[in-house]
Parts: sequence; C-alpha cells; structure tokens
Amino acid sequence: MRYLVCFLLLCGAIAAYGQSAQQLTEEGMKLADAGDYKSAVAKYDAALKSDPAWLSAKSEKAVALYFLGKYQEAADLCKQALAQHKGSKELKAVYITYGNCLDELGQPKNALKVYKEGMKKFPDSYLLPFNSGLTYISLKAYDDAQEMLQKAILINPEHAGSHYYLGMTMEAMGKKIPATLALLRFLLLEHEGSKSDKALPYVLKKIKGNAARSTDGTINITIDESSMDKDKKDNFSTVDLLLSLSAAYDFDEKNKDKSELELFVQKFDVMVTAMDEQKKEGKGFFWEYYVPFFTDMKKQGHLETFCYVLYGYREGTNEEVEQWMAANQNRLQSFVLWAGAYPWPKELK
Repeated sequence: MRYLVCFLLLCGAIAAYGQSAQQLTEEGMKLADAGDYKSAVAKYDAALKSDPAWLSAKSEKAVALYFLGKYQEAADLCKQALAQHKGSKELKAVYITYGNCLDELGQPKNALKVYKEGMKKFPDSYLLPFNSGLTYISLKAYDDAQEMLQKAILINPEHAGSHYYLGMTMEAMGKKIPATLALLRFLLLEHEGSKSDKALPYVLKKIKGNAARSTDGTINITIDESSMDKDKKDNFSTVDLLLSLSAAYDFDEKNKDKSELELFVQKFDVMVTAMDEQKKEGKGFFWEYYVPFFTDMKKQGHLETFCYVLYGYREGTNEEVEQWMAANQNRLQSFVLWAGAYPWPKELK
C-alpha cells in the first residue's frame, strides 16, 4: 500500500508539473494575443523552467520572438524543437514559424526546404503550402507559387489569403481572367482591408472590358495577347474575347439609359455564359475549380445578386445598390446560403 501511495503521489506531482507549464503557456498566449510579446516570452520562459520539454511553450515562444523581430533566436528555437520532439503533431506550427523566420533572415531557399519537409509530415496543413507560395512569389517563381497556392486552396477553400495571392500571381503572369476568378472568390471571403481595396477595382475593371470610343466615333477593343495560346492550361482566350466584345455594346443606343451596374451585370453574364460553353474543352485548375462555381451561380439564379454584392463592397453610399438590396432580402439570404454550402472539391482530376 505504501508503494501505491507513493506512486500515486508521484503521478500527481508529475501532473501538477505539466499543468503548471501549461498554465504559464496559456497566460503567455493571452499576453501575445494582446500584443505584449515581451511579457509573453517571459511567461514561456517560466513554463520551460517548470518543464524544459514543454513543446507548446517553445512553439509559442518562437512565434513571440518572430513578432519581436528576433528572427535568428526564433529560428534556433524552432530548429531545436524539431530535433527534440520528432513525431509530435504540435510541430506543424513550428515548421511554419521556422520557415517564416528564415524568410525574414534572407534565406528563402532554406525556408522552402523547411516548408517542403513540413508538408511531407503534415499534408493536411494549408498554411505550409500557402507560406511556400508567398516565398516563391518573393523569388518571382510564379509557376511554383501557383502550384503551392492551389494546393493550399484545395486543402482549405475558405482561406481568403490563398485566393488573393493566387489572383495576384496570375496577374503577374499576365493571366487576367484566371486572376479575376481567384479574386472574385477572395472578395466573397474578405471584402474589407488593404487586399480587398486592390482586388475589387481590379475585378470590376476587368469584367467591364477594354472597349473605348475614339474621337472619330470608332470603338476600339483591346485583347489580352497573353491569353491567346490555346495549348496552355487555364486558357481563357475565347472568354476574354467575348468579354471584350460585350464591352463594345456599352456604346449601343439601346444601352444608353442603363446604369453602370446594369451594364456590369450584362457583361458578367456574358463572361459566365462563355465559360459555361467552353468548360468541356477547358483544362487546368481554374477551369476545374472556379468555373463550376460561377456557372452554378448562374444556374441557381444568383449571378445578379453577386454583382450587387460586389458593388455594395465599394466605399461610399450607392442608392441603386441600397434600394435593390432592401427589395431583395430573400435573394440575398438565398445567395449567402448557397455560397456557404457550395461543395468545393478537395482534389481535381
């Protein structure tokens, strides 16, 4: 009995020991959430003094050090944690922090190696390919960035940043329609902030088309030459052509009394209809992932609603949008429910 009591007391002591480190770590996390990273580090140090093997404290301390700009110290701690805690599920966050630190230290290739190793161990992580994509963007390796961001999106379709940076990557590659599709999806997830301030004007301008009337009355249409190679994946040259042609109808007499928003709805309808007609021949991520979403949007009767929602994101008041939304609450609710329940694919052919 005496040995049993001693054993139980020892187990209780070990449990209290672990709980103490856990409690200190949780207190540090609260401080970090409040932006007090210096005090958070002190809490994590106290937790590690209580239990030197407490991985959560190491992981959170590395994050706090990163936000304090102490990248080398944070990287060293991450490297130590990876060596000492092989096989732990908590290392997912450590790989992300480690890669971020190496990026900040001007070691992007080493950061990519860390992300790659992390992806092998944690294939369910969307942040590892996402961060890898950002590193490739910084290196202007856009094909690799596209691959990583698409991977992140397949894992987590609700991660707005992945759609945004994929859109920006496609823009950098001169692929305007793919960029527009990714940014439209982004705006459904995040419509406030610096990213949406860039994304919204971009998509509105692209969908409006590139038609202009010269002083002699001639209508000039600009076609994106980079989209004309039909052998490439994610080729939208036909869609781009039809969208540009539709912009010329802005100058048609029958459209002279229509508002900018009404003309936008017409053009977006042309764009989605063109994609629907071309989807059997289309190949690549954008055709297989984004196009079905927008064609189903039209099929379910939500296309006009989406256009009004987009215009509602613009700064300032818009009486036309406000009046439409006030009169179409049921349509808005139906659209939100449809978009929220849409079955995004987890893998493509």
